Amino acid sequence: MHHRIVLPVSRAIGIASLLCVAMLAGAQNYKKIERFDQKRTAPASVVDTLTFRPQVLKQIKQPPFPPMNPDSRRVLKPGTPNNLVPGTALSDSRARGLKSFPGMDQLGWYPPDPQIAVSSTHVVQVVNSSIAFFNRSGALEFQQTFDAFFAGLGASNYLFDPKVFYDSSSKRFFVIVLDVDFGAVESHYLIACSDDENPNGRWNRYRIDDLLEVDNNKFWLDYPGFGFNKDAIAVSGNMFAFDEGETFVQAQLLNKNELINGGPVTVSRWVDNETFTIQWARSVDTTDPRIYGASIDFTSSTQIRAYAFRGIGSDTPELVYTFLNVPNYRFVGGAPSAGGRRQDTLSGRIVDAGYNNGSLVAAHTTTLSATKNEAAVSWYEFRMAGWPDSGQRPSVRQSGVIGFGNGVHAYQPGIGINKFGEIGMIFTRSSASVSADVLVTGRRASDPLGTMAAPIQVATSSGLQQNGSRWGDYYSVSIDPVDGKTFWGNAQVNNPRGWGTVIHRWNLAPAGGINNADFARPDNVRIFEGTLASGTLASLREGDGNTYQVDSFQRPDRSQYVRVELSYDSPYSAAEAKDINVYLRAFNVPGKNPTGTVFLWNYATKKWDFIKSFTTTGTSADYKIQLVGTAKNYISSKRMKVQYRVHDPVRRNGASPTPFRMRADTVQVEVTR
Repeated sequence: MHHRIVLPVSRAIGIASLLCVAMLAGAQNYKKIERFDQKRTAPASVVDTLTFRPQVLKQIKQPPFPPMNPDSRRVLKPGTPNNLVPGTALSDSRARGLKSFPGMDQLGWYPPDPQIAVSSTHVVQVVNSSIAFFNRSGALEFQQTFDAFFAGLGASNYLFDPKVFYDSSSKRFFVIVLDVDFGAVESHYLIACSDDENPNGRWNRYRIDDLLEVDNNKFWLDYPGFGFNKDAIAVSGNMFAFDEGETFVQAQLLNKNELINGGPVTVSRWVDNETFTIQWARSVDTTDPRIYGASIDFTSSTQIRAYAFRGIGSDTPELVYTFLNVPNYRFVGGAPSAGGRRQDTLSGRIVDAGYNNGSLVAAHTTTLSATKNEAAVSWYEFRMAGWPDSGQRPSVRQSGVIGFGNGVHAYQPGIGINKFGEIGMIFTRSSASVSADVLVTGRRASDPLGTMAAPIQVATSSGLQQNGSRWGDYYSVSIDPVDGKTFWGNAQVNNPRGWGTVIHRWNLAPAGGINNADFARPDNVRIFEGTLASGTLASLREGDGNTYQVDSFQRPDRSQYVRVELSYDSPYSAAEAKDINVYLRAFNVPGKNPTGTVFLWNYATKKWDFIKSFTTTGTSADYKIQLVGTAKNYISSKRMKVQYRVHDPVRRNGASPTPFRMRADTVQVEVTR
């Protein structure tokens, strides 16, 4: 059952009046877009995915006609050069690929428009024109077309441009797909939310009207923006005439609790005819009362428009925007691919956005430089400073460009920011000899501003693009709600059947490896051989220059020995953990260099396992002890134990070693999945 929002005749207004009043709000430095209207939908229609038989139906569905890709008719005007210089890639790779698995494959539509969302139990992927549920290890549990998933809502046979996100505050997935009937001249979107973090089960579904009538012509919505905060859902899209007319953007705000409860939903609408493609951020922040978004500004190649929904939950929510100066950018229309093909880079529109703890990140495809035509990925971090409610202006904290040159193109970025201020990005690379690779990169909060890690390749194509030049049309990055750190993304590849998708997760290896917020610190220390000279447990918890010092013990064989045991809480269970990295800072024996060793307690064998030995130095040194892929035996009930030992043996000539004092600043443990 659905309810169509009918626009009154008084709303059939002219293009010039669409942006009702863009008001400069004095000292608060923003422009306000007047609300267009507010409506209520009918209650939700409910579907239970457990009733589908079979649960997995990989159905090829050809679109009734080729996908729409209408021209915006907007031309980017060069801005006054501002001498702002974007950052570049670091020489080393911070990104650490953890695991990839294949997503949905060629299903008849193109491009796939792949997006994913991740909960603590599942991954939901959407493509043109199907939805699938995977467990976190990649096992496919459910797959159906959107025709089946949204059956009974009265939708047309042209469902396209899907998007999905997971909201950790409500522990629910939200899915949207566009619905246009060109024969009946109707435009809607279908939206659904799950009843918990496991997508298998009941979903509330709505069909919401987004048709607008202007100058006696009707407009349909394309290329949705889809974001959220703790209270509401933001939806937007580019409006195109069924016949002829200028393009503009429609933005909507929906009450999230009403969607969850399944009753009628309040839909507020705004219209902005000065921009094209607003991408709303997926907010990891569970406290911020605003929803932020970004778009390029066609009036200047040196500005990005930042948007905010404010007053959410009140009777008078507002949509406001402002301008942010960024380094000059320009666009390249297409990128070469193997076999003489070209792939669309989408003319520079903002592709993806994320928000957390005051930072809005966004990314789009530009060029590597003002003089080169290779496509590159530009990214931004904006500090919002509580704007617009704080009265402060947002600012550009940093920006950067990732590209390769020499005929190699980078494009179609997905981007996200985690709770530690780390940024992750996924994108495509191609050239005249490379069909399409998938690369990931990122930056830790401590990296130099404007820099990303050297990208790493996580997937490649096994065939050539079979379906014209359309590529993407968008990627996405989701933040793992379990650790608030790991990035999940998906991207498109070519295969012999047409397109395929890959789902990948990665995190960022530390630079230096000490004092990261997500590292485990010891919560207990015991000396088994040796005598405490100075220091406390607190000395071992942080790499702050305060050392834990132990005088050596003489064994019966006359060797000198230190043996210290530390215990930790692991962020993951044994079933989840993959790698363990032990970091030691300022680990030294003044005036000597005896052998150091690291052991981990094996809960399966009830023994200490030797991991690695190294020669200590007479001066402070840092060490990284890495254990890859076998972490599960060393965690029990999320507990771990580490021993470090230092041994100075009897010399071959029979001489006994002299006592020594072992110093350590910190011993921290990183556990990855």
